Amino acid sequence: MNAPPIMHFGTVTLLGRTNVGKSTFLNRALGEPLAITSPLPQTTRDALLGVASHGDAQIAFLDTPGLHRPRTELGKRMNSAAVDSVRSADVVVLMTDAWAHTP
Repeated sequence: MNAPPIMHFGTVTLLGRTNVGKSTFLNRALGEPLAITSPLPQTTRDALLGVASHGDAQIAFLDTPGLHRPRTELGKRMNSAAVDSVRSADVVVLMTDAWAHTP
């Protein structure tokens, strides 16, 4: 009797401020445009799941709303969705815009 193949699986949460490229990274990792990308901030309102498969491995990427100073209840909930997604992740990728801090 043959044993079933062993699958390797992990979850990665993409975390960072607004407009740092989390959704663009997700789309590139998946090889297809799953997440909406826009030059306008706060396009992603809820955590978005995309799964990349390579051979016997799968990576579940969670694209999160950008972290920001909330001014409304919606902003508080978006921050909460981003922070809550960290709890279920095996790896957290903290993304930043290095160009935004160049003198």
